[in-house]
Amino acid sequence: MGTYFLRIQAVTDKDRQAIISDVKEAINRYGWISDFHQFSNSSICINFDLPFKSIEPFYNSLKDTTVKLSEESIKDVERYISILAEKGNIDSELVCAINITFFHNEPDMRIFVPAVPG
Repeated sequence: MGTYFLRIQAVTDKDRQAIISDVKEAINRYGWISDFHQFSNSSICINFDLPFKSIEPFYNSLKDTTVKLSEESIKDVERYISILAEKGNIDSELVCAINITFFHNEPDMRIFVPAVPG
């Protein structure tokens, strides 16, 4: 038993809102989101946890979206799938992060940050 870590890098040129919704749905189907950070309309980072046994269905669900995973990310996910197949049921969780970069021709999105009294 232990904790395993997985970092996924992805890119897309599809609609940002639709992609975020699709990825969020894939995560929530098999795990839970612990944090996220949006960087204007250029990228997003979603931190989430998955039960180890959910890595393969999550990966298949992620492949159904239009994000393109980096080769290194694909190898890392497939390595965990192999470990699961080799060892059987692993009663652990994966602490994950997915970073998605959006390619588009839109101007930078301005995010209002409220003044904090101090």
